Amino acid sequence: TVEMRDGPQRFRVTGSQVVRWDASGIQTNDGGAPRIALVTCWPLEAKTPGPMRYVVWAELIQEPLSASMPSQV
Repeated sequence: TVEMRDGPQRFRVTGSQVVRWDASGIQTNDGGAPRIALVTCWPLEAKTPGPMRYVVWAELIQEPLSASMPSQV
């Protein structure tokens, strides 16, 4: 779940990959399905920055958040 301006949105991870920083494939407003990319340096335990990045891709789950959450009593 990611808190957005218009309320919480749920995303499902669809894949991950290690890529060069300049070849991530991340594009804004490409006309595709709503998705996010979470990016960090690779390797994860690196002491200095390097050219590789670990990218986790996730797509928006279209169901309303309230439909998948148990009701509170």
